Amino acid sequence: MIKNDFLSFSWVGEMPVLVFTERGREIQREQLADLLLSQWKAWVEAGIPVVDMTYLKDRDRSMILLFLQKIANSRDARYIPLLKQWELVDYRKVRHAIGQVIVHLQQGTNQPLVLEGAPVDAGVGDGKPIIGERKSERLKCRDCGARFDWTVEEQDSFRMRGWDPPKRCRECRKERSITRLFDFDGWI
Repeated sequence: MIKNDFLSFSWVGEMPVLVFTERGREIQREQLADLLLSQWKAWVEAGIPVVDMTYLKDRDRSMILLFLQKIANSRDARYIPLLKQWELVDYRKVRHAIGQVIVHLQQGTNQPLVLEGAPVDAGVGDGKPIIGERKSERLKCRDCGARFDWTVEEQDSFRMRGWDPPKRCRECRKERSITRLFDFDGWI
């Protein structure tokens, strides 16, 4: 997950912490929205009346809007009672989006509903592979100004250690380490 840029290291004091990258957040948001949709679908098919919707209240708003977008795209009016119960407990902006979805489901139109603030589909669930082919990156050296390739192996090594990408090419890094080795006043 680190090698494929879904997770990265962050430091809290001296403690390393794993955090999602933007790409990892998109995938996580998509998976959670799909999980909620499958849970609601099971409830609707089983006829289970759900009374407490507070578990959805303090969730990530972009994930909630994506979930509502998926409900609207399903065009299944059986979700309306669940949406009405949820509308009673959530915040104003989410209540407004829930109201739009309810109206859309009641009208039964074939036009897609676009919720304001809902994340645009980033191609996560459209059948394209999540993990694409990894290539070396072209970076510019801070010292000599030359372009150099940051190979996939180096990327793996740096990311697994929680390091940032190199700012110098391999030759300048080598030269700098030699000058640091002999740069002291104790020479006779």
